Amino acid sequence: MGIVLLSELINKTELELQALNYKESVLQRYRIEFRSIAMYFASRGQVDLSRSVLDDYLRKASGDYAGKRISRTKHCRIFAACDRLLQYYEHGSLSRIRRPNLKAGGHLYVGDDRLICGYSEHLCRNGISPKTRQNYLRVAILFMAYAMGKSRTLQMLSQKDVSGFLLYVTQWYTSRSMSVVMTALRSFFSFAREHHYCEWDMSLALPRQVAPRTIVQQPLTQEEEGLLLQSIDRATPVGKRDFALIVLIMRTGLRTVDVMNLMLNDIDRRRNEIRTIQQKTQRPLILPLLPEVGNAIADYLLEGRPTSTAPYVFLRSCAPYTGLRNAYSCSLIVQRRMKDARIRQQKGNRNGGHSLRHSLAYRLLQEATPLTVISSILGHRNKDSTERYLSTDLEHLRACSLTLDGIEVGRGSLL
Repeated sequence: MGIVLLSELINKTELELQALNYKESVLQRYRIEFRSIAMYFASRGQVDLSRSVLDDYLRKASGDYAGKRISRTKHCRIFAACDRLLQYYEHGSLSRIRRPNLKAGGHLYVGDDRLICGYSEHLCRNGISPKTRQNYLRVAILFMAYAMGKSRTLQMLSQKDVSGFLLYVTQWYTSRSMSVVMTALRSFFSFAREHHYCEWDMSLALPRQVAPRTIVQQPLTQEEEGLLLQSIDRATPVGKRDFALIVLIMRTGLRTVDVMNLMLNDIDRRRNEIRTIQQKTQRPLILPLLPEVGNAIADYLLEGRPTSTAPYVFLRSCAPYTGLRNAYSCSLIVQRRMKDARIRQQKGNRNGGHSLRHSLAYRLLQEATPLTVISSILGHRNKDSTERYLSTDLEHLRACSLTLDGIEVGRGSLL
């Protein structure tokens, strides 16, 4: 393309974004970045789009991010805005790969709703948690929409169609998330065959899932837990909040999503109990309010918590003083405090709030606590979910390991 005014390119790109039905909040974020780009070009005396000036702007953003002057989110938004401008400049249009809206009245599947409604009731009867049920229904609706796109019923589908669907959904699901898709499809196919929507077992068309890699979680040692707590400056309101939040997870094993949603009236000081409804399972959970936990929370509520009408225990440290944004916010607090304490960082769940749950499970296992009790404390619906926490007990895992004693191994066997 030839010379294009930057202001004209920005206007056309904004109109294209609106045509793609982005939310107003997303459009506003793009407008903010577009204004910043325009101001940078103006400071360089440039009114036309220049790739070299835009590259300089991106290098400046990368330098600001490396120097911790802007956040990772800001850095990503800058690159996304520049990418959108270049995409429209080069192609004259924008593309958006978006997962279909599957809410009531908005999903792509407009066939026999009895199948989807019946499957939803089937999941409820089997005690599937709301979040898992939502994921399973999403996959089922996507599959039915895919089948209708081929003008076929379930009975008419072939193995090739099922394999084609797996390739189709990879535009929305990562390779790690595909295991959830496979599980959801097996559940949906089983229901469809049981209720005679399809006479053949479509799950046979699914590839056999590779055995998952066993990850041995390394819990925090008592020394590391002490170092983590000691590194927090409890003289500041933020320090009081972070200390109380970390002690709560460390001693009770609460999920970060339940910590985020913990209400003031969930804490019963008279009975020394914490009573809450678990977000993941929607089941009530009653935990003892240990003195260490109770004192830390009381210190935060009395001396560190901002004045607010919000019903949550833990609030943001800056205005507006509302509850924490999401469960990831809790994990970020734990990660940041672990980094400040110079506790070794590892891949996986080690660096977040979930690592503290593993550490609690490890201590309970060391004390020979029955698995059913650990399952109850961690809020698992059944003990099968707790068994994967056994990987934290390294000493007992070593006792279960086998040696090569008594097994004759020739040289050729090792080649």
